[in-house]
This record gives sequence, structure tokens and C-alpha cells, in this order.
Amino acid sequence: MPHGGINMSSLNWRPADDYRISDSDVHNGDDYHTLSWEQRAIDLDDLVAPPGHVMTGLRFRRVGTHMNLEIMVTPINFTEGTLIQPKEKSMWIGNDNTDASLVAPRTRLQLKDPDVPTRSLTSRPDSKNDQFLLFTHSDIDADAAQNTVPYLDAQPVTPDPPTLLGGAGIYHKGQTGYGGFIAPKVITYDYSPHINAQFPSSITK
Repeated sequence: MPHGGINMSSLNWRPADDYRISDSDVHNGDDYHTLSWEQRAIDLDDLVAPPGHVMTGLRFRRVGTHMNLEIMVTPINFTEGTLIQPKEKSMWIGNDNTDASLVAPRTRLQLKDPDVPTRSLTSRPDSKNDQFLLFTHSDIDADAAQNTVPYLDAQPVTPDPPTLLGGAGIYHKGQTGYGGFIAPKVITYDYSPHINAQFPSSITK
């Protein structure tokens, strides 16, 4: 709506597609990704729309053997509350950096002797932008390697009150000795360029 307002009656969850994997499905097809020892990396990034744009979509892609997040961004007319030619001007952006880059390669977040994540009393964000993580088995001594870690955090990520979105990301949260969780985040739109702060030219006592 105009000036970044949100029509509360328009809010809804988009239902997930019901993917049924059969023997005839192509391994690591376009609709789903199957972890294997060779393809078990996920990139940890914060992706932010350029100025004058909002996030209007997101998806995963494969960059080499890594799962990698992309966001769709679309220019917005903030005053009118409308997207500007979304079919023509929307674009996908992501972080193409890899751990094999010659300059500032992507770094790995190590999980050391990871126990089952739900046995941890707390979990705190411990990853940085431009990192990656390998899914692996839980610790042999603590759990007999029975689980794949980290777990996926499936809690809803919903700004309250609802607001325009300026980006999204994937991060890891946990603590030393546990597998932790892979979790999504959203980055809210930066309204500050649209705020005209007025200060008095002089202050009297």
C-alpha cells in the first residue's frame, strides 16, 4: 500500500507443493534436492535488495555441490505502493562466491563432535555471511552417528507487525559440541531513506 503500508487482509501462507519422490524421479531434480556425501553443502548468506527494491521471491539453486539461496528483487514506487514493471524488471540476486575462489574464498563453518541439537539447552547464531556448512552425522561417541546434523528449524519467520521485506538469508545457530540448526531469516525493508527528519535550526533554553 502507499508509503510502505501492508494490507492486513492480503496476508496468507503459500502452501508447499506436495512432492512425491519415486524411483522414476531424476536425482537432484529442479523440484527437490537429495543430500549425498558429495552434495551436502549449504551456503550461509545474507542477501539484501538494492536501494529502491523489495524482495518478491526466493529460491534455492545449486552452485557446484552447494545449495545456495537466491532472492528475487523488484523496484517499487514507495509513494504509490506499487511494483514497477515486475514482469520486466524483477531480477534474481545471490552470492556466487565459492570456497574455491582465488580471492576471498567462502569459508567453512566447522561442526566439531556434534551431538544431537535438541539436547542443547540453548542455540545462538554463530555463522557469518559468506560461509558454508557440510551436513554430516552426529558424533559417534555421543550418539553413535545416528542422526544427520544440523537439523532444520521449521519455525515460521514472520515480522510483527507485517512489513515490506528487503532481503533474506540462511544462517546456523547452535553451541559448541552440538549440531545446531539451519534457519531462515528475513531482512525488513529499510524505511529510513523515506523519512525526512526535521531538526530546529536553533535550540533555546
